[in-house]
Amino acid sequence: MSPAGGGTVTMQLSSPTQGNKEATATVNTPGEWETLGFDFSAFDAITDFAEIRLLFNAGTAAAGQSWCIDNLRQGEVTVDPCAGVVPVPNIVNDFEC
Repeated sequence: MSPAGGGTVTMQLSSPTQGNKEATATVNTPGEWETLGFDFSAFDAITDFAEIRLLFNAGTAAAGQSWCIDNLRQGEVTVDPCAGVVPVPNIVNDFEC
């Protein structure tokens, strides 16, 4: 959950051989729980990521802000595969979109 002002969250993965790689997501519902996705598919050849950093509103001074994180997870694809898919009304659960 982001503070009322919202902003961006940058996820940075650190590779000892390739350096830092990052992806940024924008908060669309400030002050509410929201699911953010980070697309690292451009770096899928890197296999030695050793550290994760989360940067909140990177490059800005924001003393006293509180951000909450819940259910941090990694999947093969972190971009919602159902984004932009029109639901079919006669299918109750279409897990593959």
